[in-house]
Amino acid sequence: MPEAATEGNANSSIKTWMLICAPLVLFLSLAFIFYDCTVDDAFISFRCARNLAQGHGLVFNIGDRVEAFSNPLWVLILSLAHMAGLDILTVSKLIGLGCGVITILLIMRLCRRSFSMSNGATLAAMCYAATNVSIVFYSVSGMETVVYMMVIVLMNCLILDGREILAGIACGALAVTRPEGIVFVIPLVLGCCLNRCRPGRILGAALIPVVTYGLFLLFRLGYYGGFFPNSYDAKIGGITFSVDSMLYRAQALKRYTWNSSSIQAPVLFLSLAGIVVLFSRRSVPLIASVAAASFFVWLSKGDWMSFWRFYTPVIPFIVLFWAGTFEHIRPSLMRSKKGKLVLLIFLLPVLINFASTVKTRARLESGEEFNPAMHSKAHVSIGRYISEMSAPSDVIVVNEIGAIGYYSDLTLIDMLGLTDSRVPELLRRGDLDDYADYVLGRDPRFIMLNDRQLPGDTGLHPVHAAIYDKMEETGLYRKERVFRLNDFKNLMLFVKED
Repeated sequence: MPEAATEGNANSSIKTWMLICAPLVLFLSLAFIFYDCTVDDAFISFRCARNLAQGHGLVFNIGDRVEAFSNPLWVLILSLAHMAGLDILTVSKLIGLGCGVITILLIMRLCRRSFSMSNGATLAAMCYAATNVSIVFYSVSGMETVVYMMVIVLMNCLILDGREILAGIACGALAVTRPEGIVFVIPLVLGCCLNRCRPGRILGAALIPVVTYGLFLLFRLGYYGGFFPNSYDAKIGGITFSVDSMLYRAQALKRYTWNSSSIQAPVLFLSLAGIVVLFSRRSVPLIASVAAASFFVWLSKGDWMSFWRFYTPVIPFIVLFWAGTFEHIRPSLMRSKKGKLVLLIFLLPVLINFASTVKTRARLESGEEFNPAMHSKAHVSIGRYISEMSAPSDVIVVNEIGAIGYYSDLTLIDMLGLTDSRVPELLRRGDLDDYADYVLGRDPRFIMLNDRQLPGDTGLHPVHAAIYDKMEETGLYRKERVFRLNDFKNLMLFVKED
């Protein structure tokens, strides 16, 4: 018996290590081929973090208190890395990779401990998450997305373990990582209630994120002069509750949820079935977390970035529900050869996912369809070029502000208003003539305009055209050169004559 028990333990240990290693090898291998991909917006956070570390304040343009970023905790972490003498870009990718690994392990924990799934279903869930292009790409994108995802999954694991106060601390971190992070107090409270916690414990857990968020709002009001980040005005704007506005947002939610999904439609539908199969008090916080992400998609009307960025933080739960459907039908299908064949077909999405992610890397490099800001090599080169020909006092106007702003280190006017609180107001009014007057009134030495914004465009975007027309009226600018961004978009550099 002792020998048999020892052999059984050894086999169990081998299975556990295989369960862990296979998905992690897949994830790290795919992340390696995406490693040089950095989203242009990540450099906005990098520049703010560098300015903070160098004593210039939590700003993008030195001396101008505008909250150009939307991820304060991430900026603070990167700022500490810069103070320690570390390279911000490298640190952002290593942290993202680490959080991706932790998330995959947390999926294993949810599958096995919280929902008692078999090794097969657990392995399927882990491998699907490990090969999903959203999780792989954003782990090395330089952005906070996968860090945010890891904390959301961790919060739900802590709720299911009955560690409500620790879950509240995790929720507090969410509240200062992303603007919508505070909405995750809803799954937190639901989980605490379903755990039958004492009212005082529920209140204590909920107060942690609420107080954390409230303190940050007070800081934001005192430092920046408003309760919302400038990105809210630049990207979302005011919310009206008219019927037209509600319908438009509902259409945007549907369009973004289905058309932009990085998860195949059959897997999404099976995930919906999994919600029914796994529905219990334990699954409610996870379902509420997916609903919270959906609410933000509705509020923001989606995102320009590829690979389902706004849903990426809850993909682990979507995958878990898909595995729940697999687990539910597995016993009945294992009774026959045909059933076992169906099970193998059920697992095909993992192989399709892997192949699709590898193919996406090649498509991203080709520049045929994705926004070039998803792979900012061109923008990095342009930023360095501008740096070599500029003086520290120069001002530059540009649309994609991340890498160009980070490497040029000039005062920068974002054409959409991320770095300037006046621009979003002018754009909302729709008076492009006043808008162009304001931008040119800042006396920029460099103006960079996209010749097209989208693949189907035949000319300048109206905002770019307004600046171009006003610039031509002055007669002070000459076209310096044109930079190729990808197959459908070029960046034109205009320089003011001395």
